[in-house]
Amino acid sequence: SCRRGPLEVWRAIPLLLGISASVTTLSAAQDVGNRAVQIFQLDFLDRPESIAFDEDTDQYFSHKGAGENAGCITVFTPDNALVKEDFGCCPDAHGMVAANGTLFVAGHGQICVFEIASLKQLASIGKDDFDGITLHGLDFNMNTNTLWTTSMGSK
Repeated sequence: SCRRGPLEVWRAIPLLLGISASVTTLSAAQDVGNRAVQIFQLDFLDRPESIAFDEDTDQYFSHKGAGENAGCITVFTPDNALVKEDFGCCPDAHGMVAANGTLFVAGHGQICVFEIASLKQLASIGKDDFDGITLHGLDFNMNTNTLWTTSMGSK
């Protein structure tokens, strides 16, 4: 691990990856070509916490940040068509990243893992290592096949 002040960066071991109602502003996406910002609203999300895009399937993933189904994940297309709502949940979900056919979601004491093709939940990562720690950001280095996460707490 690498420490810089109160923010901790955790490096997970390299992975072999084969294995509610209210209208809410979800995100602002910037089109690099013409610098236009597009804000879109989706009525199937309740105060979404984060968003991830999977280039392979051309789909967005987001999880609800509040309400009865907080932490539950929804998948939709770039034209805002719902694919599946609440297909899985991760307690205290924060950041997420899609890589190599897998969706990783930072949660409380674990990184929840979902297979993108089937939307099935797989075994979580770090249940022992991250016990009692709320994880926030996630990123995946495709060059080294390494998943990174951050936390504001310490163990």
